[in-house]
Amino acid sequence: MQQKKPQAVYILNRRVFKETSLLLDVFSYEFGRQSVVAKGAMKNNKGWAALLQVFQPLLMTWTGRSTLKTLVYVEAPSAPFSLRNERLYSGFYLNELLIKLVSASKEGDTQTIQVNSGQNDLYHSLFLRYAAAIEGLQHHSNIEIPIRIFEYHLLNELGIFPDCSVDLESLPIQTDRYYQFILREGFLALAEKDLPDKNVHAVLSGHTLQQLTTQLDQLESLEQTAQIKCLRELKYLMRVLIHDALGGKEIKSRALFQPNQANRSSS
Repeated sequence: MQQKKPQAVYILNRRVFKETSLLLDVFSYEFGRQSVVAKGAMKNNKGWAALLQVFQPLLMTWTGRSTLKTLVYVEAPSAPFSLRNERLYSGFYLNELLIKLVSASKEGDTQTIQVNSGQNDLYHSLFLRYAAAIEGLQHHSNIEIPIRIFEYHLLNELGIFPDCSVDLESLPIQTDRYYQFILREGFLALAEKDLPDKNVHAVLSGHTLQQLTTQLDQLESLEQTAQIKCLRELKYLMRVLIHDALGGKEIKSRALFQPNQANRSSS
């Protein structure tokens, strides 16, 4: 199959293939994840090797009916995002989430979570969310905010994220209460006498849960102390959900943070 018009894509990963070619894992607006080989990219005079970089908005045309497509044309409509240090590592983390949690859009591929309906809408949404997250990594003063927002939307689009509007007894989440998250079940309201130290990761405030359902994109506007608390709780929740979705598989990009941030990361 040859695409009739160039597709908006981002490269999630690239590696050398058969010495002179590049094997690309791309995410496109229309077709989701695709594996594309850029034949002779390392030696041709088209400048493909320089263009085919992660965090570079691209337009691509490819051909092929198998799971491995062949690159026909590529151009860069705008400048690449310039990510450095922990911002770069965070970008690799987002790429790894897409690779490991979203299946390649080809029949017969069952390696990751499958999307059974509304595939195009899912691809459109995730593509735009990813682009916004990468832009946030470049410009946001606190990179945890675009990371947490992307994680939430990714898990929610894939049907993994729990309902944060009610607790296990189907009662509305209350701002002034605390909740224990029980994996694959939901949120258990805690009585005051049952509360552990409210700073432990396993306890989430009703305020944080309501933030997820109503004002996630307004995290930046929270007062600093409330923002730090909310982000800490969200990070715990996202890690539990992502770990479960991956079946315990390691997120390799997290190791990049350790030498640079004394074993602390934003992801």
